Amino acid sequence: MAPLVSIVVGLNLVVPQVDPRDDSRKPITVRLNPYVLVIEAGQREAASVGSYSVRVFNDEPELYGDFVDGQILRRDGSILRVWLANLDHSLAARHLLVWTQSAGSGSFGKVDVFRVDRKGKLRREAISELPTVKGYAGHDRYFTKHGVLFREFPVGDGGVVKEFASAPRIRFVLDLKSSIWVGVDECD
Repeated sequence: MAPLVSIVVGLNLVVPQVDPRDDSRKPITVRLNPYVLVIEAGQREAASVGSYSVRVFNDEPELYGDFVDGQILRRDGSILRVWLANLDHSLAARHLLVWTQSAGSGSFGKVDVFRVDRKGKLRREAISELPTVKGYAGHDRYFTKHGVLFREFPVGDGGVVKEFASAPRIRFVLDLKSSIWVGVDECD
């Protein structure tokens, strides 16, 4: 029995430390009548990388009623914001947006867009990567206005932004029909 113990001790298992008081680990619940959407980062994973799940349930959020649909996706960074929007102005479809931001100095952002139909079925929209932008240095910001998803970020010389408040910003909008980011303008 002693040799088995020495083998197990010699494995050097690395388990990410998760702070149970960390609010970013708590499930995010969004009501989309008659459904409840639950978005949650993986509980046994590092905060900087891992996975997150999107689950659709019937009933009240406290009860987590009948499971309807769900997906698990790769996550690079933390879940920064979750919100609902109607990006195609259709009465039949609604969208859930999940914004993640990478750890580190670049704070590179990514948004996943999910369509939730009237039957509670969840479908992730395939969105192309951002086209190459000279001076891109991360620090993405996403927002919706009048049913349009915007992506905005500062640009700098050689991808280095020294003063974020005064740096020029570039704005893109998501063309949901073609699933590509389209450059709009330089922001003030």
